[in-house]
Amino acid sequence: MKRGALYLCLLAASAIAAVAAPVVFHKGVNLTGWLQGADVGSVVPGAYTEQDFRDIRALGCDVVRLPINLNRMARANTDGKIPPRLFDLLD
Repeated sequence: MKRGALYLCLLAASAIAAVAAPVVFHKGVNLTGWLQGADVGSVVPGAYTEQDFRDIRALGCDVVRLPINLNRMARANTDGKIPPRLFDLLD
């Protein structure tokens, strides 16, 4: 997907979210740094496990923010696309 098309999709998703019913979050955590490296090769697989997310939930969190630097990840690829490995890591 070309960068312009990706931005357009993100803008459309934001517009849809703005008119949808509001979602109220009470407590959350930010997992900064894991997917913000220079490329997908710098991402440590398994840095967070299912047990980590169960523990976060047990602490009373109902939202997890997982920042991803898509621009850096895509730029590191010669074709400018988001590497499929990133989706594997997210799964």
